[in-house]
Amino acid sequence: MKKIKVFVIVLITFLIVGGTLFFSKEENQKNLVTYIHSFDKTQKEFQIVSTYEKEGIEYLNGRYLEWDGEKLTLLDPSEKILWTKTFLFEDPKIVLNENRIGVYNEEGILYLYNGNGETLLEDNLENKIFNLKLSDQGLITHIKLEDKEEVLNYDFSSASWDRVTFIDSIPLDYWLNSSNNLMYTQVDFKDGYLYSHLYEKGKENTSLKAEVKDSIILKALPYKGGYIILTDSGIVKTSSDDINLQRDFDLVKDIILDGDEIYILYGDNLEVLNMDLESLHKKTYVLSYTSFHKHERYILLYGDKNIIALFNKEDKAQYASGTSIKKLTSQFNDLIVTLNSGVYTMRIRDVKLDRMEE
Repeated sequence: MKKIKVFVIVLITFLIVGGTLFFSKEENQKNLVTYIHSFDKTQKEFQIVSTYEKEGIEYLNGRYLEWDGEKLTLLDPSEKILWTKTFLFEDPKIVLNENRIGVYNEEGILYLYNGNGETLLEDNLENKIFNLKLSDQGLITHIKLEDKEEVLNYDFSSASWDRVTFIDSIPLDYWLNSSNNLMYTQVDFKDGYLYSHLYEKGKENTSLKAEVKDSIILKALPYKGGYIILTDSGIVKTSSDDINLQRDFDLVKDIILDGDEIYILYGDNLEVLNMDLESLHKKTYVLSYTSFHKHERYILLYGDKNIIALFNKEDKAQYASGTSIKKLTSQFNDLIVTLNSGVYTMRIRDVKLDRMEE
């Protein structure tokens, strides 16, 4: 009897320690949550929490930003004006993310503000700004000169600019990765062939992450030391051991990762692949969807006026808008749908029983 008690104690201890180690890994936690939610067969719907009806309005961290081409106005949900800023220089443009607002023009004038209207950066690059991107770590500008192009990364921690110069190549896209390093893609022509390259610029050096021949890199998603790359002709998967896989698709639109699965939109089709690029699921839609967005446990497909929420490859909820959708963003449990006509805040919830019985 004593031996049995000792065995039970050892077994319980083993299970507790083993379970703690197992669920300490984020991937295992996600797999458990996915497994639990897979039993949820309840019908879902998009429920509108709040609306702000006004053309040209943008959502900014619980508040609303109005831009008339000359003046920025930030309002709270009751339409109380929190602050305004007027720009008198020629042809100003704005970009924003969840927390910051950038104002610039093609002549090189640049301002950056936080949500309280405080100035984070004021500069004149004295060169033509072709594009501006914001992130929580910094901002990236793409400038064009007579004989070259440059991508500049402003690091807030060091309050300094870092740059990449392009003379015989063409920059395509640029962003900051989780290590706050500049990632960028470029097109080169070599021996009569077109090549797309993916680079990472670190503090000390720049490293080549992927090379694709005869295709243009549209998107690159990190995955376990390699990348899942969307090109204009399909998908390329690179890995840390230099093994590359490739699969062609026509009329590609977007990709997104959900754990160890790749979702791709092409033509009127949605297809889900494993990491060997083998098909797990395929569906053709009557309506056209162009982009993905991850919200909570759902993969969202959206197009001009329609949104579908998927979970475990199944359509769970749909929403049709009366006006064009500009973009989707998420804040906590809220899905922020920015339309041409205003901003809707939504949540994906169970369909109420009384409505299902109607």
